[in-house]
Formats: sequence, C-alpha cells, structure tokens
Amino acid sequence: MRELWHNDRLGTVYNTPVVWKGRLFGLSDRGQYFCLDARTGKTMWVSTNRVSNFGTLLRTGNLLVSLTEKAGLVCIKPSRERFEEEARFSVGDPPFYAFPLLSGNRIFIRNRHSLTLWTVKSDSF
Repeated sequence: MRELWHNDRLGTVYNTPVVWKGRLFGLSDRGQYFCLDARTGKTMWVSTNRVSNFGTLLRTGNLLVSLTEKAGLVCIKPSRERFEEEARFSVGDPPFYAFPLLSGNRIFIRNRHSLTLWTVKSDSF
C-alpha cells in the first residue's frame, strides 16, 4: 500500500467523507464542508460558514445529507464549483451525535432524549 496524495489543509475528526462522481465531500476538523478531487486531493472548495466538526455526511438521490451536532439537518447539492446548501431543517434539540438512518424517503434521527421519524417529499432525495 502507498499514499497517492495528501492534503495538509483539510482533515476530518468525527466523520468519513463521501465519494461521488470523482469528488470527495466532507466536513473538516474546522467545521466547514469541503470538496476535493478524489484522484488528486486538490481542494475544489471549502464552505465559508462553520457548522460543527462533529457530524455525518450521507449520499442519497441527488443530494448529500448532513446531520451536525448543532446545525440540524443540512441538504447539500454536490457541486464541483462551490458549496450549495439546498435546505436546512431544525429536527429537534441539539446536540446530535447519532448517525441518521435513511430509508427511502424517511429519516430517523436520534438525539439524547428522543427518536424521531421525518419524511421527505422531494424528487432529489
């Protein structure tokens, strides 16, 4: 095994990036979303807003779905050019540490007090 590339600028702490169409999308150790070229490691973009370095990022349909410790549920368009937030939803009382479960158009979300089920009405999901 050998290292193919290394990016000193971006790292992750509590999440695993998602690979989609040759791009690597993630949530950095500084709490910003990012996109890298998966083949070269080149930074394509880093979001200007900071959400939390603790969170999850999942791919579903034509969207990336992120549940962060403090920002709630964030739907992101997987763009190569820039960060594009499609929607943001308050889904309960933070903090959120559990991984959300996606099943069809349903999202199960747990915080420390409850488990909730959300349904999504969207062609992108």
